[in-house]
Amino acid sequence: MPMLLQGEDFIVQSALRQLDDTSSDVRRVVIDLVRSGFEDLEELVHLAGIAKETLLSTHQDEQTSI
Repeated sequence: MPMLLQGEDFIVQSALRQLDDTSSDVRRVVIDLVRSGFEDLEELVHLAGIAKETLLSTHQDEQTSI
């Protein structure tokens, strides 16, 4: 995975702090969104929050089915 530019890394770190999540899945989503051109931190946090909830729900469903 290519390195993040300094500005991209700042946006990613800021979003992860606001989401209060450092899991690799959420980090990957945030990085992908930033690389796709999302620079609005509020919108980025909103979209990543939706992805985070979806990931948590999926993991819980997987645990329940075991």
